[in-house]
Amino acid sequence: MVTRYSSIEDNSEVMDVLYYIILDKNTVKELKNVLKQPQSTISTKLKFLRQNKIIIKDKWTFKPNWEAIYSKMYGILKEILKQKIAINKDIETKKLNELQDVIKNIDAYFSKPLLRGILKVYSLLFTYGYGKHSIYDMIDSFLNVLSKSESRDLEKIDKNLCALKEILRKIPSKDDLLFKYLSKNIE
Repeated sequence: MVTRYSSIEDNSEVMDVLYYIILDKNTVKELKNVLKQPQSTISTKLKFLRQNKIIIKDKWTFKPNWEAIYSKMYGILKEILKQKIAINKDIETKKLNELQDVIKNIDAYFSKPLLRGILKVYSLLFTYGYGKHSIYDMIDSFLNVLSKSESRDLEKIDKNLCALKEILRKIPSKDDLLFKYLSKNIE
């Protein structure tokens, strides 16, 4: 049986398994019990995650391959930020240059512990019924929430998040652009 999943970056179908592996439910039996899915479904998802090098099998247990996950997350962050530049070509060059600087120094703005924390929080939220999100959707959602955040905890998490928040606030979001262009095109 060959199951076709979309690319790991856009795939939300296998994220339930990854979320629980991140939360230390790392055997097929544990995953089957917590997800209430047939073993064949769990095994297919595990196989897909292993093929994409997102998890590592160690005898009877699975664990996240954090380096591969970080690599995917950094790639997605760069892609989303480049998209922001592409759809906002009409704003000041200075603002776009700030965003280019973020892309060039992405690991300074998003440390590995921060990326791990983001993924762990989404894993916990999933257990409370928040739903499965692809890695792409997770990162996109995080950036949108960050740009609108008024939280005083940002500086406690990472001082660079405050700087990134200010840069993102200067760049219109996809939602802002949607309403801007929609308002111009309603007769």
